[in-house]
Amino acid sequence: WLDLQTLSYVFFSAYVKEVEESPPPTRWGSKVALGTMLAEFSNSPLGGGWIRGVSFSADGDRVCWVSHDSSICLVDISKGPVVHKLRTEHLPFLNCLWAGPKAIVAVGHGCCPMMYTIDESGSLQFCCKLDVSVKKEAGGLSAMRKFQSLDRQARLEVSDTELETIHQNAITCLRVYEGVNGAATKLSTSGADGRLVIWDLLPLEKSMQGLKIK
Repeated sequence: WLDLQTLSYVFFSAYVKEVEESPPPTRWGSKVALGTMLAEFSNSPLGGGWIRGVSFSADGDRVCWVSHDSSICLVDISKGPVVHKLRTEHLPFLNCLWAGPKAIVAVGHGCCPMMYTIDESGSLQFCCKLDVSVKKEAGGLSAMRKFQSLDRQARLEVSDTELETIHQNAITCLRVYEGVNGAATKLSTSGADGRLVIWDLLPLEKSMQGLKIK
């Protein structure tokens, strides 16, 4: 849903004449009858996989979505119906939102929130990982000693099955915890591991020179 509540998902008007006041024209179109298709974009000429998450920017002029082919797409309708698509090397994303006017956070099967920014040409580029956790070697146990232990005792240490991220399974939910859509200072994530994590974006912004989230 767009915050103006007159567009649902990406392409259709959700304006209900008997319930809501007539909204002003938007860049997506001036005809707002319920069910009117305002725009349609192909995720890929070759299919592209299921679209898993969609998010509008605060001003409603831009929309981003993530899909099962590990890509993230962006359309800025103020500059025309052009799809900017970034294919990533990560596992598929399940959700996304606008952390800032030019900053998008995506989450999914990779268990780590990823931030992408929009450059001057309007294209997406990878910025950073929100999770900077570092897996520590338990008790200085070397890889060889772990293998020997497995060979003798047929067991693994608990740490051997832990990921190097705070989340230990797919992140399925992403929300603004502090701030608003397009101007967030903290985000929350929850996932299939049962964990709820709060991410503070301000230290991240300070640690990366030139990064402007808000």
